[in-house]
Amino acid sequence: MRFRQYLILFILGCTVSISIATLENWPGYMDADYYFAGGKRLASGFGFSEIILWNFLDDPEGIPHPSHMYWMPLTSIIVAAGMKILSDLSFSAGRTGFILIAGLLPPVTGAVAYSFSHRKISAFLAGFLAAFSGFYAPYLVTTDSFSIFALLGGVFFLLLDWYSNNKKRKLHRKIFVLLAFGVITGLMHLTRTDGVIWFIIFGLLVVSYLARGFVEWSRSQYESRKDRSSRLWSLTADLVVFILGYSIVMGPWIIRNFLVFDSYFPPGGWRVLWLTNYDEIFIYPAIILTPSRWLATGLQEILEIRIWALGQNFQTTIAVQGMIILLPLMLVGMWEYRKDFRIRIGVSIWILVFIIMTFLIPFVGARGGYFHAGAALMPLFLAMVPIGLEKFIFFGKQLRDWKPGKARIGFSIIIIGVAFFLTLGIILTRVVGIKTNEFAWGAGEEAYSSIEQELVDLGIGNEMVVMVNNPPGYTVVTGRAAVAIPDGDEKMLIDVAKRYQVTYIILESNHPQLLDQIYNTPGNQDGLRFLGTYLDTHLFIVE
Repeated sequence: MRFRQYLILFILGCTVSISIATLENWPGYMDADYYFAGGKRLASGFGFSEIILWNFLDDPEGIPHPSHMYWMPLTSIIVAAGMKILSDLSFSAGRTGFILIAGLLPPVTGAVAYSFSHRKISAFLAGFLAAFSGFYAPYLVTTDSFSIFALLGGVFFLLLDWYSNNKKRKLHRKIFVLLAFGVITGLMHLTRTDGVIWFIIFGLLVVSYLARGFVEWSRSQYESRKDRSSRLWSLTADLVVFILGYSIVMGPWIIRNFLVFDSYFPPGGWRVLWLTNYDEIFIYPAIILTPSRWLATGLQEILEIRIWALGQNFQTTIAVQGMIILLPLMLVGMWEYRKDFRIRIGVSIWILVFIIMTFLIPFVGARGGYFHAGAALMPLFLAMVPIGLEKFIFFGKQLRDWKPGKARIGFSIIIIGVAFFLTLGIILTRVVGIKTNEFAWGAGEEAYSSIEQELVDLGIGNEMVVMVNNPPGYTVVTGRAAVAIPDGDEKMLIDVAKRYQVTYIILESNHPQLLDQIYNTPGNQDGLRFLGTYLDTHLFIVE
């Protein structure tokens, strides 16, 4: 394909992205709020620190607090870059990079499709599907990791194609590709914790070549010892160059973790392994999340949770990754290229991510983790649709005497139409809010803006800390420090408030079950004084 044709797909991607972005005036939900808040703080010169405590997994000492202890930092770095370049700390400036990245997805996806089929119509079909990406569409242009992870995943598979074509060519090309793989997998890890899977899988591929080379080195009877040793050292150098590329990206972050936490990983994140329900991610103190407590729930409960997660993640596979009706074409395309090591690596990553998000961390996986992680596979999946379509048309020709040219164009139009209307439906329901007659995207942030005005009218200074459901969202809207409402009873609520010097508690209709009594019959409590109700939200002062 020529540059002009990729440019057409880029313009299409940017047009769709900008159109969706005009409907989203806020980050929209906690993850995107957090990344935006972190990027704004970076751009403001505060480094990797935050005035938010949205969970207590690491037993935080107080505010300010080291940032990105649960989520990785690249998304916030891109937010900060947009703000710095435009000299503007607004949401519009912070998400500029994400609109451009989303615009790049169609040409990159088209390039992945072309690398398999070498047909322009296949590249354009895959590129159009990336522009109208169904359930992913609203999330690609906000300040979250979706578009970054998808773009890096697409580049990863393009590099795999390049790697297979340059393994035995000039040394400088081979070094460049391996270094690029290290950088890309490093960026994927810097985007999401599960991005390390991509580093491990490709690293194992390189190690397998090294092991095979060692076996051949020991058994070969036709090469001189010098030639065999040279080949073995070359394979060893491949692994070193790959790890070097990864270290260039991840090295500074690993050093930061050791300086701040004295460990490779931030403390506390492993506790999500021992959740017995999703809300326990907000439990206090998190030290109670232990293997013995988890095991005490019983084998039946543990299995039922994983069966539930299995069902949820299968639904995500069909509806989100397969865009409801395109999954069969994707699977046929993968089967057609089942011997291609790009498909083998892609499917290996897919299966591994599915297993982790279903059986290892079922609550996190089923409640968004698998949805997020699957974005990186989107370019490969969409690239398989035209291949599956070709196979479908081939059978139609055999059984019904279809005309391949007309059938290809006709079915391509139908597939694009399905993707377009699915995407439009998602935008109308999840962004515009056509079912509720209220604008859905950013409704939480708008409510927080109104609640903050109530606090200001009460004479509450901005230096006061509040406790709320979505601390990143409240901080994004108001600039005020915020702490999460813990998953517990009234005593836990007051304990957390006093430890982290919270002055005001904002108790919303969506609150922990053990706080039902306070919410249903608001009034003065031991340690809490009731201030009033606004927008179905009760305001309390901690005494």
